[in-house]
Amino acid sequence: MTEQEIKENLERLHRKLTSDSVEASNAMELKMLQMEHDKQVELTKKGINVFAQKPDNSDYECFGCGS
Repeated sequence: MTEQEIKENLERLHRKLTSDSVEASNAMELKMLQMEHDKQVELTKKGINVFAQKPDNSDYECFGCGS
C-alpha cells in the first residue's frame, strides 16, 4: 500500500471505531472494539490492507484457531 492509502485506511478505521463505539452496549464491548481497532491500525501501518476482500475460493484451513 502507498502512504496515501495507509493514511486513508487509518482515517477510515478511526471513523469506524467512532461509529461502533456509539453503538456499544457496555464497557466490555467498548474495550473489545478498541483492541480490535488497535490491531487493525498496527496491521495497516505495516502496509496490510485490512479492508481488502478475502477470497472465497481459498483452500487455506486454520487448524486450532477456534473456527
